Amino acid sequence: MFNENNGYNATGFRDEGTFQVLKNLKESAADIMDSNEKPGHFTSIGGFIEECLKSLLYVLKEKENITFAILQWAAIIAGYYLWTTALGWIPEELFEAASKSDKTTTADLILLLWSFVCVGITTLPIGMLTSCMAASQLLSIEGRESTILDCLKCVMPRLKPIWIFSWFDGWITVNRILSRLPKKNDRESIAEKMIKEAAYQGWKFASLGFIPAIVSGRTVMQACSDSLSLARHSFLPLAKLRIGYSLICWITGISCYVLTFTNIGKLHTFFGIERADSGVYSFYLLAGIPLLIALLILVVFIRPLYIISAARIYANFTDRQEIKRNLPPSTSSLNADWFILLLLIALISGLVYMKEPAQKIFNDPSTILMYKRNPARTHGGKHKQQLKKLHDATETENMENAETRKSTENINDTEKQPERDSWYYKADPDHSWQDDGNKDR
Repeated sequence: MFNENNGYNATGFRDEGTFQVLKNLKESAADIMDSNEKPGHFTSIGGFIEECLKSLLYVLKEKENITFAILQWAAIIAGYYLWTTALGWIPEELFEAASKSDKTTTADLILLLWSFVCVGITTLPIGMLTSCMAASQLLSIEGRESTILDCLKCVMPRLKPIWIFSWFDGWITVNRILSRLPKKNDRESIAEKMIKEAAYQGWKFASLGFIPAIVSGRTVMQACSDSLSLARHSFLPLAKLRIGYSLICWITGISCYVLTFTNIGKLHTFFGIERADSGVYSFYLLAGIPLLIALLILVVFIRPLYIISAARIYANFTDRQEIKRNLPPSTSSLNADWFILLLLIALISGLVYMKEPAQKIFNDPSTILMYKRNPARTHGGKHKQQLKKLHDATETENMENAETRKSTENINDTEKQPERDSWYYKADPDHSWQDDGNKDR
């Protein structure tokens, strides 16, 4: 579909948008995977380890890549928290109605739109940081200094196509991860799942060269052409890298899920979720725990090696093909507009993530009624525990006040009793006074 010599589409649609070009790249990925013999699993893991050892030595030397990796994981946590928090605001009745209907419902549309927005917000920093890792390796290959500022100088001028690609790739990835999660009434056959998994892996394989190409100064069309050419001419090392990385992702993910769901009772207690609560919010809250643990291992420790290895393979490919890499000079300035945008996103995210919903309870007592109806679905166990402590403290204070009032009333009643001889009047069990019949003094 792409002309490898000039980087433009052979059918002539050179003016099409970035999204359409990426869609064409996705469709072309299956042809490459089908026309080549894939290496075995053990061979792939061996090749992956070999490439990653080279990348590990580089990461230990250029430690800014560790910073990029940690920030990526933080961005994923923030995006998942934002997504699940909004799920708690949607009435559970809407999700129940959606599960019983074969048509698209309001809940389906809300969830789809909100998921798309969250993926877009999250993939902006993820795409930028991934590109910084690739830029770090490319700068080092050219013998230039690789610092955080130098990497940003390479990435920021090209952040728009990087963001669009990351959003496109992130949406594919999120849908694939969610489709792998266990679900009720799963009607999809194993064959259909395998076809979708193969298409997903083909896209990931064929797009490995896109980010290094964009960072190297190529246009979107040229980056797609380079990525496909890389997949064809460097199929074996790239396939080993992708298959090995995919196997490690599967092993890590399954291990984390098994470990988590064997301790599901502790998680219910920790988050304050009742066992009978099978709501959408509760499900995705618990499902996110093993997911984020797996992502901690993969994003912080494995993925930087994967990205840097792909950038190195691309650099070797461009050297063989005599494709010039146009990295910006160290004296270039940063684009302030993108920094302002990132600052605004960080500010908005901070307001969303850092504000404690418990403040609403103390500022507006009527909010307690909402929490009591479904505290687990609304904001999770932490705030339910706060409500429980507040409720227990209030009950204890009320009991103490009641006992104090009771003691005061008893004292007052005693003071109001007539001063008579003890043998003339006596107190019966209901604290009334009656004549005992002995009137002789």
